[in-house]
Parts: sequence; structure tokens; C-alpha cells
Amino acid sequence: MHANEQILVKRTDCITYYASPGPAIEHCTSWIGGNAPDFFDDKADFIHKGDQTYYFYLSIVNPFTPNSMFSIFIPVDYEEYLENNMYPHCSSSSPLTLQHT
Repeated sequence: MHANEQILVKRTDCITYYASPGPAIEHCTSWIGGNAPDFFDDKADFIHKGDQTYYFYLSIVNPFTPNSMFSIFIPVDYEEYLENNMYPHCSSSSPLTLQHT
């Protein structure tokens, strides 16, 4: 719990991820681009809400719960996302963040 407090409450620490381009690694734990985790293979209705559809953007391992991940999906219609990225219109086309195993 100490790490959570330092990062999220006091904001004296942070989590840093380093990325470098390279070939796909079979058992990689976090990645940008490529395919969404297998968890989403049969959950298209979980990702696409209403008439909004999303592209997979990235997945990272949850630093507080290593057996779970966060995946971020961005709207397919990027221009609409840019036009509506400010309150009060941001919820209709904002990135989708999902925690999963």
C-alpha cells in the first residue's frame, strides 16, 4: 500500500516504462500496437460501445497487481475524437481503458 500512496496520493513517486522498437516477443508483458491481448478475442461487444468502435492502442501490466493488465483502445474516428476531446463532449469519443487478466 505504501507504493500506491506515494504514487497516487502524495505523488512523490511515479511508474516509468521504457519502450524501444523491435520485433514481437512471444511472451512480452506490455506492448504498444499490434494485437490486443487474447482476453479480447471473443469480446468485441465489450470493446465497441453503441456506434463507437475502437482500435487497440497499448497494454501494460498493472504495477500493483502483476497478474492483471490495463489495455487502452482509441476511437476509430480519430478526427471526431480530436473535435470532442474537451468537456462536456469528451465522454462520447474518449479512449477506452479496461483492466483485465
